[in-house]
Amino acid sequence: MPSAPLLRSIKFEMRKYFNEIYRLLNAIDARLDQAETRLSGRIEASLENPGRRTLVKLGQLEARLECILSGQLDNQVLRHLYCLTPAEIRITVAMFQGKSVEAYAKEAGLTINTARWHMKQVHAKLDVHNQAELTQKLLQCQPSN
Repeated sequence: MPSAPLLRSIKFEMRKYFNEIYRLLNAIDARLDQAETRLSGRIEASLENPGRRTLVKLGQLEARLECILSGQLDNQVLRHLYCLTPAEIRITVAMFQGKSVEAYAKEAGLTINTARWHMKQVHAKLDVHNQAELTQKLLQCQPSN
């Protein structure tokens, strides 16, 4: 059985972590509220001025919806959700489609080492360790049909 001072120390550390998590969740919530307010304002502005170039472009929305429903990866989602660079997105899509790093490197005109470096960055950003985990993580981002 741990000693009372050790238990108090653990309790103190846990409380510190919980407070930090709570603070971060509140900050995230506030940022989401701000984003929602900005988006609402933009949508209202675009609907009030239908003759102007609208901020809500139906063609783009339809294309993204089509992409999601077909099970394809949405590059914008990858960029925003995981902060992937364009090169990282390209190799991620290739891996999702079942290509090997070597095949992608040849197709993209990259050295295998460059392609592996991009894959290493993707693995770190998505917190995965292999292609199977990567595919599983990406499938979790897709809506279930």
